[in-house]
Amino acid sequence: MDIVTISIVLGFTAGAIQLVGYIVYNKVAGDKINTGSWSMWAIAGIVDLASYIAVTGDWVKNILPAVCAFAAISTFVYAYVRKRLSWPDKLDWVFVGADGAITVVWVMTNAVLANILYQATAVLSFVPIYRGIISGREREHLWPWVIWTLAYSFLTASVYLRLARWEELVYPVTHIVIHAIVVVLVLIKPAR
Repeated sequence: MDIVTISIVLGFTAGAIQLVGYIVYNKVAGDKINTGSWSMWAIAGIVDLASYIAVTGDWVKNILPAVCAFAAISTFVYAYVRKRLSWPDKLDWVFVGADGAITVVWVMTNAVLANILYQATAVLSFVPIYRGIISGREREHLWPWVIWTLAYSFLTASVYLRLARWEELVYPVTHIVIHAIVVVLVLIKPAR
């Protein structure tokens, strides 16, 4: 198998694993999910996907982000219909506003800068989940987060094999780290 074929297989595998993570999450999430984080992921999913498409111009690199955008919106709607959401606190609204501000930056500048800034807000969007786990207000299940970390690892490998410029790696590498932090917090929280 050549590198192009391997990168395509990795891209499709990343998207499939990502989808499995959402299916598992929706089965184990419980009565409440973090409204602040999930509202940002639902809103930002399409915009983040659009900016990454503009950065890469490569359909293989965008399989996972497309799956993620669709699944995040679907998860948010599913949670809303099932009444699994609660009102975000003030700090969560600050993070939601940051994503909106970056969208304005994108319109006024370029997709590469916007995509890098979206990764900064991706980090911020995880703060409500981190805070919830650390404070004990929320309990996350391990497996969806392990699955998503694995999916972003496959995406990183696919992107690396098709790499046109370093900015393409910012999205997948950032997401490996922020998902892995949830894994670590879930693993160490019971010890507290």
